[in-house]
Amino acid sequence: MRGRSQACGGSERIRIAYLVRQLGVGGLENVVVELANALEPSRFACSIVSFAAPGPLQNKVHTAQVQVVALNQSGGNNPVLVYRLYRFLRQQRPHIVQTHNWATLLEGFLGAKLAGVPLIVHAEHGTIESRARNLFLQRHLWKKVHRVLCVSQAHRRRLADTVRFPYQRLQPILNGVDTSLFAPRPGDRKSLRTQLGLKPECLYIGTVGNLRPVKNHALLLRVSQQVCRRYQNVRFVLIGHGPLREQLAAYAQELGIQHQVQFLGTRADIPELLNALDIFVLPSLSEGLPMSVLEAMACGLPVVATQVGGLPEVIEDGKTGLLVPSQDEQQLTLALEVLIQHEKQRKVLGEQGRKRVVEHFSVQKMTNEYQELYESLVSGSGL
Repeated sequence: MRGRSQACGGSERIRIAYLVRQLGVGGLENVVVELANALEPSRFACSIVSFAAPGPLQNKVHTAQVQVVALNQSGGNNPVLVYRLYRFLRQQRPHIVQTHNWATLLEGFLGAKLAGVPLIVHAEHGTIESRARNLFLQRHLWKKVHRVLCVSQAHRRRLADTVRFPYQRLQPILNGVDTSLFAPRPGDRKSLRTQLGLKPECLYIGTVGNLRPVKNHALLLRVSQQVCRRYQNVRFVLIGHGPLREQLAAYAQELGIQHQVQFLGTRADIPELLNALDIFVLPSLSEGLPMSVLEAMACGLPVVATQVGGLPEVIEDGKTGLLVPSQDEQQLTLALEVLIQHEKQRKVLGEQGRKRVVEHFSVQKMTNEYQELYESLVSGSGL
């Protein structure tokens, strides 16, 4: 503590500004909010800067200790956004600015440099921006920041290969979930289903995620059709919103499963919804380390997920969940049917999955690693 105080000048706290495109519902945004809320307030002063207008996740921020600022700007390559960000950072004088994904990298880097911010950290959370021009800019800018973070070893390898950036300069910090908020509530299942309008006699399979192509909900709907033909009491729940909402609803109707599939949209009661489900499924084409899977496992749900990104680092196939190849409709269908038929296996996978998350993917473990990173950067910079 003494070394940190001297580095920041007496008892001054380390000031961190987190830059996000928006505070809408999403895994990246959840990680930022959880982290800012959890950092020790006697050692860190945090602000979250949203480039766009305020979003629903703003309500989860502990505003007594975390400042939230919305710049109300949209679109990339925006000089007005750079200027407004520069003005804010110049006034607040953070020790560290942390950008996230391509959406905040360029404007965030320019605004921080113009404002004279001493340290810039960049964090990647999922699918990389892969257009040739943007790959060139990412590679160039990553070389100029003080640390580039990723969320798993698999994510680290993919970033190194895609961006052609030195593997050793990428530092993984695993995402973490609040295991007290996301926890099993078996005694509440019946009442939760009643509150949510779900049928108590049905078996519910659900997923949480933005309705975008990378989440591969279309595949899940085809699987739903097969499953619902064989099991009359099974229902599917899709939680989240996105540009494919109307298209997916039309596809469900085309497949004849509109009465077996519910689209619940964006929700603030995810812990309750997860505890009302029987099985969680994630059919994604690409992931970093998805918060939705960690949250489902923390709630004691058995998880079936595609073998992409960092998911094999979370799920040990057959022990803490089930993994299937990406885009394999048959294997995903078979995995879900195994769990539909075997209640005991659902219970064992759910229990082991929660144990895995509590031990290795808690928000406190994630926070501790970030705190150590920030303090080492500040100490090493001589601030």
